[in-house]
Amino acid sequence: MTARVIRGWWPLVVANGLAALVASGFGVVGVLDPATVLPGINGGDAVAIFAGLYAVRALPIGVAVVVLLWRRSPGPVPMLLVAGAAQVGDSVIGIAYAVPGMMVGGAVLAAIHLVSAGWLLRHSAARSPRPVAGVSDLASPVG
Repeated sequence: MTARVIRGWWPLVVANGLAALVASGFGVVGVLDPATVLPGINGGDAVAIFAGLYAVRALPIGVAVVVLLWRRSPGPVPMLLVAGAAQVGDSVIGIAYAVPGMMVGGAVLAAIHLVSAGWLLRHSAARSPRPVAGVSDLASPVG
């Protein structure tokens, strides 16, 4: 994706920024007082849930780092995909442990991140002209 600003981008910035802050806030509260984030979950299950939450972040972040380094790819789309994958993981863990807030919250935040990544991919592809073989030669000055 180019450095150009895509029309309609700011609502995505706000939505994804808020989604990231909400997820981060739950992470901090969960470390300080797991019972606040996971009411009714006993100590052993809370540890298992937080271990799962760590794994669903560490894996996509690790993959994203490798892919971004290998492709030398800037832009927000890869990180939106990683954030979306982590939130899908949160939702799945919420389903496994019957934690409604994690089920719904993870699904909503995943949708924000993944829909935004798709929107950016569609709009950046529509704005980027695809080179056609031989056409660039026509634009060269004839001297």
